[in-house]
Amino acid sequence: MFIFKNKKNVRSDLLNQKNILKSLLYSMKEGVLITDLSGDICEMNLTFMNIFNLDPHTDYYHRSVSLVLQIPEIENIIDTILNEKCGLIEQDIRLIDRKYLNIKASQFVTDENQMIGALLVVNDITRVKELEGMRRTFAANISHELRTPLTSIQGYMETILDGLVSNEKMQKNFLQVVYNQTIRLRGIIDDLMSLSKIENMSESGDLEMIGGDIEEVVKAAILQCEEKAKQKKITISLTIIEKMDIQMNIRLMEQAVYNLLDNAIKFSKEESVVNVGVKIVANELSVIVADQGPGILKKHHQRIFERFYMVDKARSRELGGSGLGLSIVKHIVQIHRGRVDVRSEAGHGCEFIIFLPLG
Repeated sequence: MFIFKNKKNVRSDLLNQKNILKSLLYSMKEGVLITDLSGDICEMNLTFMNIFNLDPHTDYYHRSVSLVLQIPEIENIIDTILNEKCGLIEQDIRLIDRKYLNIKASQFVTDENQMIGALLVVNDITRVKELEGMRRTFAANISHELRTPLTSIQGYMETILDGLVSNEKMQKNFLQVVYNQTIRLRGIIDDLMSLSKIENMSESGDLEMIGGDIEEVVKAAILQCEEKAKQKKITISLTIIEKMDIQMNIRLMEQAVYNLLDNAIKFSKEESVVNVGVKIVANELSVIVADQGPGILKKHHQRIFERFYMVDKARSRELGGSGLGLSIVKHIVQIHRGRVDVRSEAGHGCEFIIFLPLG
């Protein structure tokens, strides 16, 4: 409460109070709306306007909230506050444009506790809802991906333990399946741990970046894949058009290139070629891994970097894929302020490209 000591300063003090109120409103990260007893707009801040895509240059004052926003949920909240004299309402709503909002509404009162309108505080919780959805999907996918090999292991082991496999050759085949499924489980767990570590680094900013030669990183990744390539008689061809030192986390970047190479070898035919190239295009450093495999339909291009997304689930599992390799690549590239893309058509191989900024 402000106390006026001099009547000559009353107008000045009122003006100061109004300016302070405006400053408070416009400095808040939450959207704020104040209405009068009729539900007409008395005050709102820029955050509120941005949340509801209102033009900041338009005069909305003394206009009905219901006409300006045309959102029935908010209209009902204000009506309840004003007409039913409800002390406090909190509600999450979803707008047509898939935006989620948390609304806290209360009576707007004077220092004598007389209601003169409604006060709404709005938070955009779209990102929170998206993350909750991602966590639910992630948990469901993990459960499914772990259950599949575990069910297989349990089934084969129960058959062996029940003495239903008397043939030594068949028993050996069963044990081989169990071993392969165990390896797949280990791969899923290792990839989950890698992904979690990368995400933690990204959130905490605890990522060591040093100047390094991208050619050496690519060669180190190729060296790790040589044995797998030899087993399928696949040739890895390297073309370095430009040599370049960039700021990067060498270990993570090597892992990203390795994951792309590992995928290329898995899905390539025997005695084929995997081409790896490094060049500069439009002020970006490009690392390209191209195979001669079955290719990927365009409808899958936007989703193949999602966790556990597999174009051909049966084949991916048969080849020991966890469904996390490309997601790991995407996260590594993103924390280097870059992007990863795929160019492919069914039957014509795949070309994965890592783009890294030079600046």
